[in-house]
Amino acid sequence: MILLENASILLPDGECVEGFVRINGAYIERVGAGAAPALGEGDAGVEHIDLKGHLLLPGFANAHTHSAMTLFAGAADGLKLQEWLFEKIFPLEAKLTPDDVYWATKLAGLEYLAGGTSAVFDMYFHQDATAQALQEMGLRTVLCGSLNDFGGSVEDFDTFFAKYGDSADSLCSFRAGIHAQYTTSLETIQAVGEYVNAHQKPFYTHCSETQLEVEKCVAEFGKTPVQLFADAGLFAHGGGIFHGVHLSETDRAILAELNVGVVSCPSSNLKLASGICEVEILRGAGVTVGLGTDGPASNNALDMLREMYLASVLQKNLLQDTTALPAGDTVHLATTGSAKIMGINAGVLAPGYLADLTAIRLNTPNMLLNSPLNNLVFSGSKADVAMTMVGGKVLYKDGAYLIADSVEEIYLQVLQIQKRIMV
Repeated sequence: MILLENASILLPDGECVEGFVRINGAYIERVGAGAAPALGEGDAGVEHIDLKGHLLLPGFANAHTHSAMTLFAGAADGLKLQEWLFEKIFPLEAKLTPDDVYWATKLAGLEYLAGGTSAVFDMYFHQDATAQALQEMGLRTVLCGSLNDFGGSVEDFDTFFAKYGDSADSLCSFRAGIHAQYTTSLETIQAVGEYVNAHQKPFYTHCSETQLEVEKCVAEFGKTPVQLFADAGLFAHGGGIFHGVHLSETDRAILAELNVGVVSCPSSNLKLASGICEVEILRGAGVTVGLGTDGPASNNALDMLREMYLASVLQKNLLQDTTALPAGDTVHLATTGSAKIMGINAGVLAPGYLADLTAIRLNTPNMLLNSPLNNLVFSGSKADVAMTMVGGKVLYKDGAYLIADSVEEIYLQVLQIQKRIMV
């Protein structure tokens, strides 16, 4: 057992109280205000961690990423999305081996842990390599299917579900998905619709990221991507879309009715000039919203604190309303909202939830005064992350990685891979 004491704890209602969290195995057993109760005779082996001067909150759940693309960070900057994807990224990806993906994902894992991220929703190929890398590091991982016309088949879903399952409590699980409407034939989309209905599975995909994507879909099918997917039965059992920048009122109504969440990726969308996801309008329509970084090739970082800052200030500017998406709601998106869309039993500091937590230093110049949550969103940085815990295991603390991997070996391997593929 672990007892986290003297922390400023973010409760599910958004309030922060001084108190304790007791962890039994992988789960939160008790959360309380004030001093922890006296321990009994059977509790002699409890590990105490004093978090005085720290804000304790759920670990950030990065609800959309392509971890291994950390290899391409900065390699194709300054291009429009379609050019960036088809002329630069796809040719580089064609060179990748499973071993390349394994080591690149390890590099991403270091950045996740140092930034307070405890869970990732990863969409990429060579998914066994991704799963192995992140599980070895102890990060909670949800693998998202990325079926498209360049590779894969609907039958692959059965293989991945058999291997990883879809439990909300496991360290690694799988969800059905395709890359995007514009990379997947209508025949395949319809086949996936039949699959998710037959197996009662949620469905996930890139969707409505750019205006051009939506316009081409409407020109070809007379429907937006959301409407096309819904008519094909893909959302019959919920799920989520990544980006959701260009959504109509009808699209939003469909997503709300069918329990389909939207994962906003503000850094990537800004860097690729794709637009701004209307997070507050979506939430007002009853749509669950989470946050993700997207891959580091399109935003150059895996930093959920930066995503929170941008998510909030963009909504304020978009709506010309300084009260839009306040700090507490923004943190909720990056924790509870993301975890809900991913389908994991995390994102809340309450008994019965997985002990996926992060601790933020408050005794720093940018975090010391006034509201901890406001400071976290508007002035916080990865440098303020003191601890990252996944399933009751501390994996990062005070600048040190408490994992089996050698950081130096990870760096060495990815540098060698970069030399080979960047030619």
